[in-house]
Amino acid sequence: MNTKFLPDWISVPGDTIMDILMERNISFVEFSKLMEMSYLDVNNLIIGKTKINRKIADKLSKVLGASSKFWLNREKHYRDGWLNRLLK
Repeated sequence: MNTKFLPDWISVPGDTIMDILMERNISFVEFSKLMEMSYLDVNNLIIGKTKINRKIADKLSKVLGASSKFWLNREKHYRDGWLNRLLK
């Protein structure tokens, strides 16, 4: 059975990032260092202001796990969800 994931809610990819950080007891400061990003840039990533591009997806994959494709898909689903809500 092939079904599409069509939730009636939208979750920023930063929610997934924060869940992993909390689960692994990684501080926000430590995460910014691991990502080689400024504190502000990481904050913008977490709140969804910064989009996950290939470079960021590769870093997330290296630092947090999951594939780059997972992170890019997570971003796409988030952005597509907002667009769909705006068009309704």
